[in-house]
Amino acid sequence: MIYNIVDGRKHPNRWRYVYAIVEPTHHENYRAAKEGGDEIDSALFAHVETDYDERVHISLHDAVIWAERLPFAATLYIYDDGSEKIEFGYDSEGRRTPRQSSEMVMKP
Repeated sequence: MIYNIVDGRKHPNRWRYVYAIVEPTHHENYRAAKEGGDEIDSALFAHVETDYDERVHISLHDAVIWAERLPFAATLYIYDDGSEKIEFGYDSEGRRTPRQSSEMVMKP
């Protein structure tokens, strides 16, 4: 189920095809704590094996339905279709982070 949506599209009126990523919402707890946002108990996700998943060339409508049907609280990220795939690594504290971060290290 969707707990949060992050819209990273440069063309927000394009909805026919987007690039969508989902991840468990608790991945964002460290950012929420720093920014005064909402946090979720990560213990609720002990059964979740999904780190993240993505769909390319999917309609915005279908992306929302897909994320809403997940059996865990998810953050849905929306990007322009045809965007370069987002690569993830780990920061110095072991948190999964987009590669654009300046403190990236690869987790073994």
